[in-house]
Amino acid sequence: MPLPRALPGEVDLDPAALATFVRACAKDPDVELHSLMVLRHGRVVAEGWADPYRPEHQQLVYSLSKTYASAAVGLAVADGALSYDDRLVDLFPDQVDERVGPKARTIRVRDVLAMGSGHTADLIEEVIGGRPALAREHLGMYLRHEPEGVVGETFTYNQPCTWSAARAVRERTGQDIHDLLRERVLDPLGADGTLWARDSDGCSLGFSGLHLTTSTIAEFFQLLLDDGVRDGVRLLPQEWIEGHRRRYTSGWLDGEADSRLGYGWQVWMGQHGYRGDGAFGQFGLVLPEQDMVVAITSACERMQSVLDAVWSELLPGVDRPVTPGGQAELTAALADMALPPAAGGPRGSWAGQDSAGRPLNLTEDAAGWRCDWDPGSGRAHSFPAGHGHWLETRLEAGDRSLRVAASAGRSPAGLVLELVFLNSPHRASLVMPGSGGTADLVWTTEPLGTATPWHLAQPFRD
Repeated sequence: MPLPRALPGEVDLDPAALATFVRACAKDPDVELHSLMVLRHGRVVAEGWADPYRPEHQQLVYSLSKTYASAAVGLAVADGALSYDDRLVDLFPDQVDERVGPKARTIRVRDVLAMGSGHTADLIEEVIGGRPALAREHLGMYLRHEPEGVVGETFTYNQPCTWSAARAVRERTGQDIHDLLRERVLDPLGADGTLWARDSDGCSLGFSGLHLTTSTIAEFFQLLLDDGVRDGVRLLPQEWIEGHRRRYTSGWLDGEADSRLGYGWQVWMGQHGYRGDGAFGQFGLVLPEQDMVVAITSACERMQSVLDAVWSELLPGVDRPVTPGGQAELTAALADMALPPAAGGPRGSWAGQDSAGRPLNLTEDAAGWRCDWDPGSGRAHSFPAGHGHWLETRLEAGDRSLRVAASAGRSPAGLVLELVFLNSPHRASLVMPGSGGTADLVWTTEPLGTATPWHLAQPFRD
């Protein structure tokens, strides 16, 4: 059943504050707001998507995935298949040899959930970048890195921590964390379809790779605020609910304001409540004192900018009188959310290649433009680009698909093709000088670990 809706004023929230937040994000050159859902007292009071993003788009949320992985661990523990005090060496004895040191032998499930394995650096490149034939063997590589600090106390944002927790669920239950969550939590919530990237063993990554709609973020984090209960039915175990939002480790002592306040079980403590977050500004905020949840997708390099705007612009509207005209202001602000398409101007054609040597052609057609290009899939795709507006298409190859919104126009440097990769927070420009030659692909925010746009493609099904 969908979450109920209400006007902000009906739940003692000034809509003018919500409008001010949206406008503040629009004015901040560091923030590109893609979607927003705000809930108070369990009711959606504001929601908006920046054109060409849509409510139905499942977007890569990067490390926001971690909170969902943690919940799957909680389910496995509640079922008796796993314990928070289980040691990794006991869960994966076949990956343990004489190279595993005494500190590594003490790492427990609860330690990796709290990013407290004792390591002082993120081992993702050393461990997961090692590329053994079987992804399971990454666990042995991880254990052979002896922690430098104190296990259970020393914090480092370490991707293999989450990955090993996800593998522990698979090891003890025989079920992937995504399958477990869908069956026990996401489907009962009525969440939109979800996808999770998997490793070579077919195991969901845990630390990243989850694709969610904004509504599914809001539904899940509202469930956290509601102590794991929806419509009188407990979906998440009480022990995990109480445990995940406690401070266990320090957080980034040299980080931004909201990164220094400590870390729970795959959530960050904050100036207000706590949060899950992902690279480039994907957020699920739980604000118990205000009885609020805020779900955000965005593109920004400095994620603290988004949090600062929530604290300074949105929260002051809680329990204050409704500003006259505030609802109209909010409606207008949400309607104005949009990414600018390429500028118009005279049309034309261009034939050449991208910087990787792949053929690229742009020609006029009745819709505006037609682009023929291989984004890294191994074959050329033909898709439309709007003239002064966005046109959306789905590129398909093998078992993967990439949603793209495109527009094209002319600049002093030549033709420009603007591309929004709707499965992700990312967009890029192809700048085509003169009438041919080589076009440069310029990312607005460059994806993590991505060699080509096609690496942002989703599987048709999980």
